Amino acid sequence: MACRRGGGALSAVSRSLSTRPLARVISLTTAAAAVALWLDAPAPLVGLLAAPAFLGGAALGLLARAAPSVPSAAEVGLWAWLLSPALLTAAYAAARALLDLESRTAAAAALALAALAVFPALGARVAWGTPPRSTRAALAAGGILALIVLTAHALLPSLRLGEQGLWHAGLIAATERALPPDNPWLAGTAARQALLPHALGALLRVVFALPPTWAGAVGGTWAAAGLPFALTLVAGPAWRVGRRVVLSVALALVGWNALSGWQAGRWWLAESAGAPSGGAGPLAALLASGPAPLALAWAVGAWAAAAGALRHGALLSIVLCGLLSGLAFAADPALGALAAGAIALAAFTAPGTRVVRPALPLALLIGLAPGAWLLRAGLAGIDTAPGAALSWEAWAAGAVPLLLGAMPLVRGVSRGGRPIVALLVVAFPVGLAVSHGALPGAGHAALVAGVGLPLGMLAGGGLAAGWVEGGRWWRWWSGGTGLVLAAGGVLFVAPLPPILARAAAAAPELVETGEGLTPRARGGLSEDALKAYAWLRDHLPFRDRRPLLLLSELRETQRLPHARRPHPAPLFSGLELWCDRSEPMARAHPLLERRARVLRSFFALEAAGHIGPVREAERLGRPLIVWVEADDRLRALGIEGQLERSGFAPLFRSGQVALFVWPSELAASEAP
Repeated sequence: MACRRGGGALSAVSRSLSTRPLARVISLTTAAAAVALWLDAPAPLVGLLAAPAFLGGAALGLLARAAPSVPSAAEVGLWAWLLSPALLTAAYAAARALLDLESRTAAAAALALAALAVFPALGARVAWGTPPRSTRAALAAGGILALIVLTAHALLPSLRLGEQGLWHAGLIAATERALPPDNPWLAGTAARQALLPHALGALLRVVFALPPTWAGAVGGTWAAAGLPFALTLVAGPAWRVGRRVVLSVALALVGWNALSGWQAGRWWLAESAGAPSGGAGPLAALLASGPAPLALAWAVGAWAAAAGALRHGALLSIVLCGLLSGLAFAADPALGALAAGAIALAAFTAPGTRVVRPALPLALLIGLAPGAWLLRAGLAGIDTAPGAALSWEAWAAGAVPLLLGAMPLVRGVSRGGRPIVALLVVAFPVGLAVSHGALPGAGHAALVAGVGLPLGMLAGGGLAAGWVEGGRWWRWWSGGTGLVLAAGGVLFVAPLPPILARAAAAAPELVETGEGLTPRARGGLSEDALKAYAWLRDHLPFRDRRPLLLLSELRETQRLPHARRPHPAPLFSGLELWCDRSEPMARAHPLLERRARVLRSFFALEAAGHIGPVREAERLGRPLIVWVEADDRLRALGIEGQLERSGFAPLFRSGQVALFVWPSELAASEAP
């Protein structure tokens, strides 16, 4: 691990430390968290006790004992950081699926297993020495970046409450209710989205009492904290010198938006508006809701493990490559395919990698197998076709400045760094191929970020090589390209303060609580409706039977101001909607058109319309709750009497809002 001038994780290993004291603390706090959660202790206490397990403790024992020799404390910490949330999620999902435990009990069981998994670390040792400046800078940058992501989410609710934020929050809440989850906007059908990130969100929601919209923010903060150090483990063996490593990591994080920064700066100076042509970069992916931050962190972790596997053929590094690539694939198939494809190509094309050619592709295939099964089962994709791939102009705007910065690398790379440089080089064509393929997530923020990161590291190494080792021509080339990249970064950042200030000044449309989301009274959502939603969420006596909620088309006025947003009723009530006509991910579902047609006839007092929802509820074995407001009574005179003649019974009433339930016996003790 020793490396001149900061090329490795430790510059001068001076001693080894026992992990026994740390393992004892983590094991005891995790076991206490499991007991506290099972006893329904206050949420802050449970979260405080459980935090060490999520932040690396759950995987510490396995990693500390799996290394063939005394491992680096910094690297063990990174791998434990990346693997612990996944291990806890796997235990949580297994407890729910195999033992049929409810969400809270399954979370307590997962924490108890994590406490036992720490035991192997009681007899392990890790190497410790003074980290080089590049490593210290990476760890500090991770803390700063995590703070930026967390602060941005705290000050800008729109990051969490946009279309994608509500979509993923609804899936997290649905995953907490059932595993695998139902589509919250088309009850009784599968939610064809990545299962792993939403199961992790459900686990975080149970353990830390988080609003479902905050689970994505926590994932982005976690990913941001580990990303710079993981990038350092990739760039360090390639460039060797600490300053070059720092430059590579910086360009990996911000370099993709350099050319779009020039465009944004021009619009800012002209006081006009427009979308930068370069697409989202790595920092934007960390701020995204949903699987993108998790998948990005696991993909870069796979490349960091590949840096050791390609150079030394270490068995633990090979296993970590397969495992982390598989996690990225399960969270985002396109980004996982990029991570695995780049590693496999590097193993077969880089010099000196013959020793890992049989083992590394096999580890990748094994690691990707669970994600492939989830994809085939519809638990890692979407119903509709993947989003449109970025145009060639957008790819060029992001990639060309970085490719120009990497040009001085034609002068050559040290033999030890060639396999890693090969990995960084092949990531670009692999990303282009995946972005124009059929995998879910192709062309989305995480894939673009996954391509921008290796290109940024190449640009950092190239600029440093041209300036320090090149002749006069290469110095001019590196200086000019570096100036373009630096100015583009400044111009990209300059317009952000007024934009963010306007976004922060906007009043949030929702109130986020540990129980879910509470709407604010506004047009289309009366105080009576707020009381009805609160009753459904907090006091519904037969919630364990998972009733369906039926809203008329007039309840479209309850939507939040953007047309493509999913209806927020599942997040307000904690129930699945029988049908949401504008839900974007279900448009291609064969049930959607039929249910929408039945819904219109249901509230038009057509006899056939009243049969459809009841028959569907009978088939699913779940109760049906119908929401009736003043507009429904005006459009369909006598609707309440018709509902009672059709077998529904009054369940709850608040002013102009009434709820009716089928079968009627469920309302026997809940008469309004």
